[in-house]
Amino acid sequence: MTENPHSLSIRELFDAGNYATVAMTGAQDQWRTYAAMGLVGKGREAIEGLRRFDGQEARFYSAVASWIDGDEATAIATLQKIPSPYAQNLLALIHKPKIHVLAQLPWTRQAPHDLLTAAAKDNKFRIQNISFHRTICRTSPMRISTLITIPAVHRTSMFAHGGVAHHPPQPAGVALSYYRANVGL
Repeated sequence: MTENPHSLSIRELFDAGNYATVAMTGAQDQWRTYAAMGLVGKGREAIEGLRRFDGQEARFYSAVASWIDGDEATAIATLQKIPSPYAQNLLALIHKPKIHVLAQLPWTRQAPHDLLTAAAKDNKFRIQNISFHRTICRTSPMRISTLITIPAVHRTSMFAHGGVAHHPPQPAGVALSYYRANVGL
């Protein structure tokens, strides 16, 4: 049973990953409101708002917002001063020249679901996308993968799930097993 988001606190909504609701309804005196803004792509507002708060969480999410907004240097400088495992994991991820991700994104090339067309604009990521659309299959009807990159604006969902794009319409293990059997890993 899904809980009504209106019956949850801002903290519970944030902890559940409902960043859009937190960004829209959170109070200005809560750091989670600004952290959520950064996670949904409102980087400048998030960074400005988070400056008003002391604490490791506010600094961490300010670094996240900087990175999502494309300011890697500020993100790195901020994360280097935060000793938490999350900060250090994100720092290690940012330092990689290329981040490789196995994802299962919709094959559609029409808004509002089209992540793939814009994906070629950020060379930081290399996405191996699992899809089932016939025009994506390259050399055989059984081949279901396509190699793409993902735009900075979509770093949010990757970050929110520990650096792994996680949008499978079916269990990821099924797709990964099919991928291994038919494409190779």
